Amino acid sequence: MRGFVGYFKNNNILTNILSFFRKIIKWFLYFILSPKIISDLKAESESLRLALLKNEIEIACLNMAVELQTERTKNGPVAPAAQKAVKLVNVDSNKGAGNLDMLYTQFEDEFRGSEEEILIRQSAYLKYFKGLVPAQAKVLDIGCGRGEWLQIMSKEGLRAAGVDTNSLMVRECKVKGFDVVEMDGLEFLLDKPENFYDAITGFHIVEHIPPEMLLKLFSEVYRTLKPSGIAIFETPNPENILVGSCTFYSDFTHLRPIPPQTLEFLLKKRGFTGTEIVRISPLAFANSAGNEKLKNIVDRFNIGQDYAVIARKPGVKK
Repeated sequence: MRGFVGYFKNNNILTNILSFFRKIIKWFLYFILSPKIISDLKAESESLRLALLKNEIEIACLNMAVELQTERTKNGPVAPAAQKAVKLVNVDSNKGAGNLDMLYTQFEDEFRGSEEEILIRQSAYLKYFKGLVPAQAKVLDIGCGRGEWLQIMSKEGLRAAGVDTNSLMVRECKVKGFDVVEMDGLEFLLDKPENFYDAITGFHIVEHIPPEMLLKLFSEVYRTLKPSGIAIFETPNPENILVGSCTFYSDFTHLRPIPPQTLEFLLKKRGFTGTEIVRISPLAFANSAGNEKLKNIVDRFNIGQDYAVIARKPGVKK
């Protein structure tokens, strides 16, 4: 037997066979274990990426907080009432608050459109306000932003007030001479009596609000409106393919798109009647060139980028 083994040793045959089997076992283990190893590495890499992203966001927020505090310091101490409003915003706002005010203001300036453009778009709703008496009517704009709608109301001689959670936009509106309060819209309405307003508007706010809070807001809008009072809520239109698939998500504070029929349904369930869906800002993105098969698809690209639901509180004005 020793002679037999010695024969193989001397001829390196046994060594080659053992080496061959070692390689087979090595490759076998590699193909069995490598998927798990690769998966673990990927998971670890993703975890590190998220941690780095979180750190970058925290640093950006801290930088913005410093900038905002510097800006506030330049303009004097913040009054106690404003401090209370800021605290409320930080807890409840979904539209960019506290140290995000500056970032969101810059975002609006770049992506929302110029004030001139917004004035033209929103003027389309003036026809619903023809029955209001300028000296007596009370209008509230929730999420008034830069104050375009307040400017339109002012030119029509209507008393309009605004409420917004963004401190910088509120300051801008006050500089323009508008009656604006820095506060959450729902909290603001809770302090108002029943049948107080003739009209309440909200341009591009509903897509920022969680469903349960949105229903509470609609209930308060209904309660504080006078009989036959009007409510207008405008939002991006997901029926438009470009909006629903892309541009809606440009705003990092948007929660989810709301189809027109859904928003109309929610308002009806809160007691509103006489609802109407109005689509505005259509595109000329594509042309079907008379091809009926393409027409439906092309129409979905060109349909209004925004829509509004117009709703009324039932009853007769006193």
